[in-house]
Amino acid sequence: MQTPEWWSQAEKEINLLMEGFTDKLRDKLAVEPGKIIGRKNPFLFRVRSGSNAEALSRMVIDAYLSSSEETIFGNIIEDIAICICSKAKGGWKSSTQGIDLEYRSEDGSQRTIMQIKSGPNWGNASQHKKLTDNFNNAKRVLRTSISNVRCVEGICYGKSKIRDKGSHEVLVGKEFWKEISDWTETHKVVLTLLGHHAENGLSSAKSKAKNNLVVYLMENRAVTRYNTVDWDELSELLF
Repeated sequence: MQTPEWWSQAEKEINLLMEGFTDKLRDKLAVEPGKIIGRKNPFLFRVRSGSNAEALSRMVIDAYLSSSEETIFGNIIEDIAICICSKAKGGWKSSTQGIDLEYRSEDGSQRTIMQIKSGPNWGNASQHKKLTDNFNNAKRVLRTSISNVRCVEGICYGKSKIRDKGSHEVLVGKEFWKEISDWTETHKVVLTLLGHHAENGLSSAKSKAKNNLVVYLMENRAVTRYNTVDWDELSELLF
């Protein structure tokens, strides 16, 4: 596959973003075990882990890391999209409230403003209304100096038949990536590049966090010397 000239520089910046993503996850895992287990639902883990301390620890850490990943990666994928658009089309991170990305048309006659979402199933009705309000407010501000403002809701993955919401366009999945880069293969090369960062040394950090959690529970008498969870003691610790 022949890549555009801008891709090599974008690739370097995306690699740096992904290294930062991994560092943030390591920092999340480095917090005190009590804070980790205190944020998760003990009723769910009572059902799923039985009384095995290692199973409980593994489930708690995996669930904690997964929720952290979703939050942190939502910001990372937005930064990746902005990075690509800046290299491919001269786009920039918007300073307008409620807008993530802006770029001009090739002839300079149109300004596109975009709010980026990770996936198609985001937000409730009030949040969707807020997005529309943000577009309307941004258009009102920008039209004092720009006559043609185009509003786009850009969604990084998925498929949708909705293309027009009246107040703005909706571009989903590969259409979104093509829009911000003018290249049909962008979603594929991004997926390939992110695959190079799979795990990225997190295994040891996860193992350490799981062991620390078991030790913490033992120190607080919530795990017996037979590696069994004492749920009465654990409930006293958590409630």
